[in-house]
Amino acid sequence: MIEVSLKVNRSLEEEITTKLIMFGITSFEVLDDNLSDSLKLSEKNWDYIDKKEKTDFITFKVYLEDDEVQEFLKEIDLEGECEISKKSIEEKDYENDWKNYFHTIDVSKELKVVPLWEEHTDADVVINPGMAFGTGSHETTYMCLKEIDKYRPDGEIVDVGTGSGILAISAAKLSGAVVDAYEIDALAIKSANQNVKLNNVEEKVNVIHGDFRDYDVKIYDTVISNIYAETLCEMMPEFSKRIKSQGLIILSGIVNEKEDMVRDALQKNNFEIVSSNKQNGWSEITGRFNG
Repeated sequence: MIEVSLKVNRSLEEEITTKLIMFGITSFEVLDDNLSDSLKLSEKNWDYIDKKEKTDFITFKVYLEDDEVQEFLKEIDLEGECEISKKSIEEKDYENDWKNYFHTIDVSKELKVVPLWEEHTDADVVINPGMAFGTGSHETTYMCLKEIDKYRPDGEIVDVGTGSGILAISAAKLSGAVVDAYEIDALAIKSANQNVKLNNVEEKVNVIHGDFRDYDVKIYDTVISNIYAETLCEMMPEFSKRIKSQGLIILSGIVNEKEDMVRDALQKNNFEIVSSNKQNGWSEITGRFNG
């Protein structure tokens, strides 16, 4: 397996992410030296343990088979825009690399996200990310966790784009909610199922491999989705069909420049915006359905 690193100006983050997804890569690492500063947490909660000066650059890491690298670099077409490096690794090294970056995150007194390899209790949300997005370290996930802790949504919840399952599991453990967790990526499904078992919430969290729009309409008390702004806007009419009157919607994965677009989509589909949060170029929006 080949690890391909793409060091780019952070202004290109959304463009690179889009190109990776178009190439068919939905699981990748983003290393950001500025993250610990943006979280504004005490040092013991930092995901990145190395203290480094702030930088204008971020690094994407993708993992490919040897015969995929040439085609990938041709399709990604970033010559002159980024610094590219390659190295051969064993696949197991990728999973072990998480241990250098992912450490315990205290979201609140009642909500703590702990990696599998660190000491934890039954009350903690235990995550082994594997190949899936979602450790609580990224701003988008962290802001969703803060909202879940703030509102403690119960009843029935749908989590669209569950990744590692972190948001679904957190909701289930905090309030006893029953969660349908949808995910289209096969590697993420494997990770989510493992994390559900680790947290003993198999009876509360139903991990579903597929697009929630392809399933029969079911009405939920709360909708949670941490994906990209364009996709959130496309899905908004379907969200509105699947939520109770005065139901809660928690959305993240939104770059600040596209926050207004998501706000407009929410309002056009009878959602009232009740709060929003920002961290390091990313936005989260919470609303209620007035339909």
